[in-house]
Amino acid sequence: MLPDPFGISTIQIYSEYWTIVEQNTLLIPLKGAVLGNRLLWSGVGVIAFIITWFGFSFNVVRDSIFKKRTNNIVVSRKVINIDIPKTTLQFGFIDDIKQLFKLSLFYCKSLFKEIPFIAITLVGLLLLIINAQNIDSMMGVHVYPTIYRILRTISISIRWFRRVMWLKRINGMM
Repeated sequence: MLPDPFGISTIQIYSEYWTIVEQNTLLIPLKGAVLGNRLLWSGVGVIAFIITWFGFSFNVVRDSIFKKRTNNIVVSRKVINIDIPKTTLQFGFIDDIKQLFKLSLFYCKSLFKEIPFIAITLVGLLLLIINAQNIDSMMGVHVYPTIYRILRTISISIRWFRRVMWLKRINGMM
């Protein structure tokens, strides 16, 4: 199973008929499908590292991937007088609700434009697709994809993200 990034399916297939004693004492040999899986995903990791290394910018304000900024700065010394209209502050329940919706929309739009959010979503979808390949079989027997199996597949797909976030909170990185 080459598309399995963690090699779990490959190792399970290789050690499917081992006894408990063999599972506890023998090591999985690095040959065949296990070797191919590890080489493939190590290569993907190295390529991702190289892209990240050369694509990382030490600037505080980074350029957007989607839109290139233009650095045409026009200096104008002309003073323009603008009349600023008077405003009145409104404190009411309806105004609080309007502000809640406007701020929620603003932050949702900014969240969907963030590169880390897009990357986490794409990796999560990729893991979900990989884990869903074997949803219709259990122990080599064809089964129907019931709700609990689908929910288990989704929970397996997001388990790694929850663990990373949990470790960051423990180490005080967030």
